[in-house]
Amino acid sequence: IQAAVCTDRIGWRSNSRRVLVVSTDSTSHLAGDGKLAGIIRPNDGQCHLDDDGVYSESTLHDFPSIGFLTNVLRRERILPIFLGTSDRLAYYKQVADAMQATGARVGTISGDSGNLVDVLRTVLKTLDSSRQLIVLQQDAVNISVTATCPGN
Repeated sequence: IQAAVCTDRIGWRSNSRRVLVVSTDSTSHLAGDGKLAGIIRPNDGQCHLDDDGVYSESTLHDFPSIGFLTNVLRRERILPIFLGTSDRLAYYKQVADAMQATGARVGTISGDSGNLVDVLRTVLKTLDSSRQLIVLQQDAVNISVTATCPGN
């Protein structure tokens, strides 16, 4: 959430393609996980980075839900890319499916992350070769799409 909502602190340019890469060998924390530490206040979606760029309210706010995170990433026009080890691939595919409205992508990295750059390059190339149209209100609108692709 902090990377998405602290736009000035992070340095997001207003007209740039915004990509947030999560590279990990573990699953993520989600809403409700904070209860184990006695944190019950929901994530407020506000910027709470201190002067050193550290999240200053980690002991006050729970982790965000996937739905909340999806809404924030859509609003801020940020594309999440999840790069995980093979044993976490199914988990991050489920997360990406739940975040479909963001255009989330998933890639598999090796345990030592030695192939991270190659996997990220491959995933980023799919951004230029695919577009996704999601129709949220089907009964009120008729939509026709014609795709014209170079070489096809």
